[in-house]
Amino acid sequence: MAIEYLKICDFTEVITGGTPSTKKSEYWGGTIPWLPSGVCQNCSVFDAKTFITQEGLDNSAAKMIPINSVLIALTGATAGKVAYLQMEATANQSVSAIVPSEKHIPKYLFYYLLYRRDKTLSDCYGGAQKHISQEYVKNIIVPLPSLEKQMRIACELDYANELIDKRKEQLRKLDELVKARFVELFGDPVVNEKGWDTKPLLEMGSCKNGMNFHYEDTGVEINCLGVGDFKDYSIISDTSILPTVSLNEMPSADYMLQDDDIVFVRSNGNKSLVGRS
Repeated sequence: MAIEYLKICDFTEVITGGTPSTKKSEYWGGTIPWLPSGVCQNCSVFDAKTFITQEGLDNSAAKMIPINSVLIALTGATAGKVAYLQMEATANQSVSAIVPSEKHIPKYLFYYLLYRRDKTLSDCYGGAQKHISQEYVKNIIVPLPSLEKQMRIACELDYANELIDKRKEQLRKLDELVKARFVELFGDPVVNEKGWDTKPLLEMGSCKNGMNFHYEDTGVEINCLGVGDFKDYSIISDTSILPTVSLNEMPSADYMLQDDDIVFVRSNGNKSLVGRS
């Protein structure tokens, strides 16, 4: 069977999300998952950190996105990055969703959009905040072989991703080994049984708190280190792995993290995260 080359809008539906007003407390804290564009990290999405109510859904541009949809981020640092949705959810206005159809295998489309991200980035437009539009997504041309071949390609790439995930787990365990080796060499830093000289952190550098932002902010998207990220990372060498947040304007230089900064969790509802760095 010959490969068809079709625009996404010619074989499926594309929908873009929205954000309920954060001034209405009754719109938030419900049971409907609501996703920011930062979840588009070229991965599957199984859960959400933020939820809206049915009232919030009914009174905003937010729309229910079906399971097995492919999400693509429209703005900022995550523009062109994708996610494979493993549940029903809503999303903000910086996310477009490509819903399942009879013409394509969603996981195949996920991998195709991941593959062409460099092209998507080159097509981004705008000033400080580069972006693509829903219309751009609709007009992406996709090669569509038979469903059987799409499935075979998706399965092969799933297997390759499993190998990558196993490698990441090995690196995580090596990271734990480094921490254990530190204690072996220098002792418990709290007990300090080896009697090392100590001094307050503020004698070795300056200290500042992170910034606050609001869900209704729009205009600029930037990678943001959140408390939840401390569960996965102790050293960050590539900030593009971090989720993004929407802001009304670029933060001042005082809020921008620099190479060799040490970031510390000082408070959180989850006590197991307090003190992580």
